[in-house]
Parts: sequence; C-alpha cells; structure tokens
Amino acid sequence: MADPAQGTSTPPSPTDTDPSVRTIPLFPLATVVLLPAVRVPLFIFEPRYRQMTRAALSDERLIGMCTVLPEGRVAMEGDPEIYPVGCLGHIEHAKERPDGTWDIVLEGLARFEVERELEKPEGRLFREARVRLLEEETAPKADVTRLRAEVHRSYGDVLALLAPQNVEAFEAQNFDAISDDVYANTISLSLDIDPVEKQSLLESSGVLSRLERVLALLEFQLAESKVRNATNPKTLQ
Repeated sequence: MADPAQGTSTPPSPTDTDPSVRTIPLFPLATVVLLPAVRVPLFIFEPRYRQMTRAALSDERLIGMCTVLPEGRVAMEGDPEIYPVGCLGHIEHAKERPDGTWDIVLEGLARFEVERELEKPEGRLFREARVRLLEEETAPKADVTRLRAEVHRSYGDVLALLAPQNVEAFEAQNFDAISDDVYANTISLSLDIDPVEKQSLLESSGVLSRLERVLALLEFQLAESKVRNATNPKTLQ
C-alpha cells in the first residue's frame, strides 16, 4: 500500500511576499517545550507523527513544536488546542526503527506565532499551519551579563538545596564559552517546572526577559524549599 505521507505535505517555504511567514507541520505536545538553539531528543510513535516525520525529512526537515493548552490535554488523540507561540525545529538526526517508529533529535531554530491552521487534505494525518517567525528582542550587553550572573548563582543555590549530587557537575561545566541566548534557553529547559511555566519562557520576547523570568522561578523554588525544609528539616525535596 502506498504511504499516504508521500506528496501530501505543503512545503514549509517562505511566502513570496514575506520571508518570515512559513507553512510548517505542527507537532503539539503536552509536556515538551522547545526553545531556539536547544536540542531535544524525541521518540515518534503515533502514525500521524511518523507520517509527519517522513514528510519533513523529504523536504526541509522542519517541524513546528507547540505546547498543548492544559484544558486541551484530554483531547490529545484528536487535535488539541495549542498555545499560539511555538518553536520551529530542524530535524538534526533521525533514525527509523524496524517497527516504523522514529528516534529524532530536534534543534530549535526560531520562535513563531500561528496565524492560522490549514485544512487537512485527504491522506494527511498531521496538522499544518501558516506561522510568522518572531525576532528575538535585543538588550544591552551589560544588563544581560549582570542578570546571567544572578541566574547562575541562583541556579547553583537551588541545586545545592534540592540536588546536591549535581552541584559538582554543574560547577565543572565551562559556561563562559556559551553564548547568552544558548545559556538562557538551556537553563530554561533544564528547570523542573510545569510545561505552562516553560511555555511562558518560550513566549518571553528575548534573552533579557527570559533570564528575568528564570531568575523569578529560581528564587521562588529556593524560597519554597527553604520554607518546606524549615517545617520538616528531614525533607530535602
């Protein structure tokens, strides 16, 4: 039987009039958020997303990752409602398993805002949308450097309290060689927080606002943990 994915996907190419507008396949997930310049490994098993992966690999290898609204998680088998802001990802690595499932590594390229979803033609199982790529807001280097140092210090404090076994590995890493945007986005995705909070980090307009949000989340985690430990000194979680 012919594969329904062949020749059904609209190429995710820019429009003739605006290079920031593209048509891309959508991959809605309830618990995974992608940010630019960060890589995430994914296991693709549903037939519609296996079809999506094959279609993407036959074209520009692009997928639009988007987060499902909390109230939409009960409808994951259908077309759940999603946040309008997602992240365009490039399939950096893909390996098909004998059973037709896929292991892929997706690298975030740019944030986007969904303008409208497209109707599904016969044979296409996955969703596609017209999206507009969003630019990252710039900020004074001095402000970013100062805030980055505060985030780094607070992150270390949280690890020391909640996961002391990871402090040594964290301190041994050479973060100085990492650019500000990669640092902010990597720290954002490493936080043990609800997907809704990670979505708020994705929706931040740039590195400075994202670092501000990360710092607020870290300070809240630290304060909450100190209160919990003061109430029950034997609790270190």
